[in-house]
Amino acid sequence: MRVLKWSTVVGVVAVAAWAFPLQGAGGATTTVHIASLAYSPASITVTVGGSVTWVNDDPIEHSVTANDGSFDSSPSCPGTCMGPGATFTFTFTRAGTFPYHCRIHGLAMSGTVTVQAPATSTTVTTPTTVTTSPPTTGGSGSTTTVTTAPAGPRTTALPGTSTPASPAPAVAGVARLTG
Repeated sequence: MRVLKWSTVVGVVAVAAWAFPLQGAGGATTTVHIASLAYSPASITVTVGGSVTWVNDDPIEHSVTANDGSFDSSPSCPGTCMGPGATFTFTFTRAGTFPYHCRIHGLAMSGTVTVQAPATSTTVTTPTTVTTSPPTTGGSGSTTTVTTAPAGPRTTALPGTSTPASPAPAVAGVARLTG
């Protein structure tokens, strides 16, 4: 029977977690509807790597423009804006709070995207060595060494779930306007 070292097992598990991240750890898409001169919902929270798709359900043009300029559905709006039925998708690659507004209707038509850092997982695999020696009162002077290995890797679950988290690879920012 072949015995693997814990460091080998942990290395394989770490590579698998990186190569095959858990669903929902980032990359989920949230939809915001534009209707009646408002974004609905007006405030949303996503995880880094998550996307937001805005859908213009109004019969008039709008834009989705970050107050800090980090994303914009229609940089040349007014002029070329999101027409009725158009969609705009943006993928968030960093944590933060991103207030946004419509270029046509100003700050009276606004919303906020809060982007949270992804949950992290920690694996601890430190073997423990205990050395004991009997008192030196004429005993045999022998030393006993006991080495124990952990029962398995310990991981931190995603908040509010029992699903272990895994780091997701970095995703480049993406903006897409259709319609």
